[in-house]
Amino acid sequence: MPTKITYEVSFGGKVYSVMVEEASENYYRVEVNGQKHEVDTRKVDGRIYSFIIDGKSCQAWQEESEEKGNELSVCLDGRIWRAKVENADRISVRKPRSRKVSSRHILSAPIPGKVVEVSVSEGDKVKKGQGLIVLEAMKMENELASPSDGEVKEISVKEGETVEAGMGLLVVEENKAK
Repeated sequence: MPTKITYEVSFGGKVYSVMVEEASENYYRVEVNGQKHEVDTRKVDGRIYSFIIDGKSCQAWQEESEEKGNELSVCLDGRIWRAKVENADRISVRKPRSRKVSSRHILSAPIPGKVVEVSVSEGDKVKKGQGLIVLEAMKMENELASPSDGEVKEISVKEGETVEAGMGLLVVEENKAK
């Protein structure tokens, strides 16, 4: 079943609804405010991507920093455009799904993907918002953060493993003393 993700993109003072469906490796069906496009993409280097959109070539690079938020710079016809990208799945990643069972949080995958990094080990002390696991979905890396201050009690996945949405990844037990 193809993976679909819907983004909200602010571009040139307007907000667009962008639905992306992975049709095959490097090939996507993209719908922007109801208008459909065929997109072929390749990762050139680091965070630089090359696209062919409806037969027209362009490049984009990803800039993620606290000052810039989720900005994407696109070079089209020699002109650089900046877009800010948000979506429900990315928001879920920033505020990961977790189920609280007593003082324990079970961190679950918000989307299906591949575990590319586990940044902690069982027994590690963590702070609320600290990155714990990085999932890759549709060639984008999504960092899952700790839902609370506490200690990592259990890790159910390892790097390279494929996970489904809703699958429990690890358990963080809240600090009891404040």
